[in-house]
Amino acid sequence: MKLKIITGPEIKDDHTLIDAIISLDKENMLPLMETAGIVNFDWNMRLKGLFQSETVFIGLFDDSELCGYVEYTKDWNNYKNIYISSIQIKKDKQGTIIFPVLIKELVERLKTLSFENITSNVQRSNKKMISIFNKLGFLIDEKENIPTLHVSATRQVLFQEGIWLSKRYKKYKIQRGSLPEF
Repeated sequence: MKLKIITGPEIKDDHTLIDAIISLDKENMLPLMETAGIVNFDWNMRLKGLFQSETVFIGLFDDSELCGYVEYTKDWNNYKNIYISSIQIKKDKQGTIIFPVLIKELVERLKTLSFENITSNVQRSNKKMISIFNKLGFLIDEKENIPTLHVSATRQVLFQEGIWLSKRYKKYKIQRGSLPEF
């Protein structure tokens, strides 16, 4: 397993990676979008966000296969916040160590940044991710009657000892630069 961290402008030049990201997005997101009634999603807008100068992509690869990623940027609505644009894990890799490895790397990188809150949006039909955000201490705003839910956590909640890694993954001593096999 190899961890790769790159920025939006670097992604723009890597067509193989772009194809892998969009393929993984479609694998995971199309069923959720269909459930939410979103049938004509603009994938060019997805690419535009991916290529932004402040976008950071953390991908986990097995040989050349993209197994999962987390993508974040400064929140366009409030530059005091960090926005998680996407978290995707290949279906056949879900429930493995990939998610905690990615999240641990995300947290390590965020420790070096100045921000107040971390935010994201989750499709209402994505019950698994809503449950994960809830367990991680995120507040879930269900007020608006739209297909997505806004989730947020303060910097303090984000950096609470051990909040990001469940007991299920404690047996893995996850360290940067040393990734466990699965």
